Amino acid sequence: MIDRKEKIMQASIQLFVQRGFHNTSTRMIAEQAGVSEGLIFRHFRSKDALLDSLLQQGADEMYQAVAEIISEHEPKDFLSKLVDSFFDIPSERFDYWRLRSQIQSIRTEWEPEEWERYLREGVLRMFKEMGFSKFELEAELLYQSLSGIRDGIVRGQIHDPEPLRELVKKKYRL
Repeated sequence: MIDRKEKIMQASIQLFVQRGFHNTSTRMIAEQAGVSEGLIFRHFRSKDALLDSLLQQGADEMYQAVAEIISEHEPKDFLSKLVDSFFDIPSERFDYWRLRSQIQSIRTEWEPEEWERYLREGVLRMFKEMGFSKFELEAELLYQSLSGIRDGIVRGQIHDPEPLRELVKKKYRL
């Protein structure tokens, strides 16, 4: 059985994605979760703290995924796992990525999370090891392309991502 804190988190991420963070009240979250509004504030000091908790939960899950990728020392295997990780997003994580994308677009400053910095550093190192003369640009091109593809997948804008995956893997001979 799902505890009430988890119900609040599930309801809030759904509403934040559907209505936007600023257009979602704690009252709406409470109604959707089937709890009192006061209970939200017992678990989270504010709506912003609730948002931070949702983003942290997603980041914690990303650490596990990133750990598997960055433990790979062979550049082509590393990059192949990286590419796959951007395409093989479990459907239950779509709302996290949708929310993260929305928040990035409304915050004036967005610091990459620690897991993202590790991943970016790994991509840079792998392109350097593979002997790319402009490894910094190649790493940024790949990372930005994959981020855009992931956003397109979770928003339902890319209906058949497989040809894109094949193209990326072919470009880097993975």
